[in-house]
Amino acid sequence: MIRILCILLFLLVPVQTVEAATKEGLQAFATASGEGKIVSGQAPFDFGNTTAMNGTISVRTNNIGDRWSALMNIDEMLVDSSITTKEGTFQVVIDEPLIHHPNGVDPTWFGVVYNQPMHGSTDTGVTALPKVQPAIAVWGWAKVYKNGSLIEDKIPAHVMVVEKGTLKGITMAIGVNGQKLGGTPDGHLVAHWPEIAQLAMPEQQKQRREMVGFGAILLLNIWFGWLCIRERRSNTKKDN
Repeated sequence: MIRILCILLFLLVPVQTVEAATKEGLQAFATASGEGKIVSGQAPFDFGNTTAMNGTISVRTNNIGDRWSALMNIDEMLVDSSITTKEGTFQVVIDEPLIHHPNGVDPTWFGVVYNQPMHGSTDTGVTALPKVQPAIAVWGWAKVYKNGSLIEDKIPAHVMVVEKGTLKGITMAIGVNGQKLGGTPDGHLVAHWPEIAQLAMPEQQKQRREMVGFGAILLLNIWFGWLCIRERRSNTKKDN
């Protein structure tokens, strides 16, 4: 009887684990720091016209899922960045998903998407950018501070974490969707870090969860097996 219960538990636990992962969402994390560049001039994505910057950025996301209604799906994000340029020091916080793109056409996948082709020739996003497939892409509302003072309380922002290709690294774009960013010479802040310091994707987390889950199942099997042996010995003693 105990062995039957163990088999049932073995079958049910993976199902429950998958259900929990679906409800909790898929989390990812990335960071970059050090020297990078910001785009200068009126064309916000002209990476041939840049100036130096130094800073940090951390990207934490939880992709709840791309359902048909934003009411059923609220992705979670926290992007925290500090950028020092010749114009001053900018702090950026993005913690609210951008459900609908400002142009009314392009998707935002309710704020967070993983490994989705976009921009360039994909008919999604900005044609001035090359086609990319970011490991993490974020659309959210940003708060922007300059030298400690709030200059924008709510402005659309886009962040991409790209593992390879022309835009390898982490790119953050603010003030590029019709709403200009004050306190900047060109009305935008487009920053790029060429190297990713840390990147953790949902698949890695899923594998860790599965290893923990199957480890727990193995321990339960050993425990139930020991109970079976003890019960058998107890019955043998009674028969004698």
